Amino acid sequence: MLIRSLQSATLATTSKRSVGPRTTVCCTRLPSRRRPPACQAAGASRRYAVVGAGFAGAAAAWHLMEQSSRLGPTEIHLYDVAGLAGGASGAAAGLLHPFSPTGKVLWKGEEAMQAALQLVAAAEAAASRAGCQDLFVWRQSMVRLAATAKQSRQFEKACKQLQQQRQAGAVQSIAASPITVAEARDLLPGLSSSAFDTADLPEGSVAGLLIQGGLVLHPSKYIRAVWEATKQMAEDAKYACRAELHAPLQVHSLEWLQQEHGPFNAVLCAAGAAAGMLPEIGKALPVDLCQGYILDLELPCTHAQAEHQGGGGGSSSSKVDADSSRLSSARQQNPPSLLGGTYLAMQGPGSLAAGATKRSGLTSAQALAACSSPSNSSTHQDRPDVAALRTSANARMPELESWRLASVRSGVRAMPGRTPQGAMPYAGLLPLSNGSNRQALSPLTMQRPVICMAVHQSRVGIPSHHHSYAHSVL
Repeated sequence: MLIRSLQSATLATTSKRSVGPRTTVCCTRLPSRRRPPACQAAGASRRYAVVGAGFAGAAAAWHLMEQSSRLGPTEIHLYDVAGLAGGASGAAAGLLHPFSPTGKVLWKGEEAMQAALQLVAAAEAAASRAGCQDLFVWRQSMVRLAATAKQSRQFEKACKQLQQQRQAGAVQSIAASPITVAEARDLLPGLSSSAFDTADLPEGSVAGLLIQGGLVLHPSKYIRAVWEATKQMAEDAKYACRAELHAPLQVHSLEWLQQEHGPFNAVLCAAGAAAGMLPEIGKALPVDLCQGYILDLELPCTHAQAEHQGGGGGSSSSKVDADSSRLSSARQQNPPSLLGGTYLAMQGPGSLAAGATKRSGLTSAQALAACSSPSNSSTHQDRPDVAALRTSANARMPELESWRLASVRSGVRAMPGRTPQGAMPYAGLLPLSNGSNRQALSPLTMQRPVICMAVHQSRVGIPSHHHSYAHSVL
């Protein structure tokens, strides 16, 4: 789908609690001292650079290859200072759905979900072809509990609107329905008895929202699979195509990238919170930087596993064995995830990701230094933010107290300002008409398009119109 303009139209959005990214998209022209690239000659390669190897960068690279490889030889060069899923994307829980906290379908939510499902399917196919056996997609329902009586009424109203949309054919890939307290407890057997105390719900009111058709992804495995799909597409292309990852490598500026690695027909910047470190972008994007944590929790090993690992057969091991058996039998093979202030993304019956705490006021330099990577829990478990998150998760589901903290992930997200319509993305021309940017670039003569995407990953997501970005730079 070709987007008519990137100058003022907003392209994809989610609410604060939703899964898709909030995207800041700007388009400008990046001058170059070099001659027009050879790829403008007949039969020569089109060359594209993507800065940032997270959800947005990997998706943009895939869509660029999909679109441009049909037109002739194409090169996609992906750059990241920390590698695939090294930033905020790697610190996502992996929840993917198109609903706001009030139960409404987000603006472009249906289109975003359809695009996400397409990319997920491509990633799964590529992983299978490469012989990868690791599971990184869980198709499951999700539950959002009403925190207030007002939210309960919002759920009921939103479900009626969604039903009308489905009947009209406007929504196809997603569904949601109101649930009672009893239904919520059946779906989540380990739910705290006090889970509904704060809502003060009237008798017979809607206690929660059941979302069907959602996904939970393992962020790093998924992003690697998307990149594998991009490389396979290049290998299978009719023309000579190439997809190359440059990491770890810091891009110091877009001008530096053109001079040292170019020339490129276009540069797409999907560097997220670190985009502000690029001098051509600097403070042009009004985003707030926010750090979050994800706790990877695992069901404790059984008594037999403990003996095999040399743990002995004492009373403590017996208790773990009993708790594990009870939890395993109580849970479905594909248990639902729990949305809300402290969310629990279920990755099968024996593991989950819990999040998220927030710390605002960070700088772009701090964001660059805080690239996310799984780490040993012993180095983070005593941090106040991590301890508070673990306490909050245990309060929602007390049985998690016996679960093992496998790792802690942290990342910094770029969050656009909120509007009456939610956290809308920015779209337009990156201004170069004032300040040092214009002065610094003025000696350069040749023009190259640059699309800038500073993306907030609230959970996980694939921007719904990266195929449109691909159209815009061909």
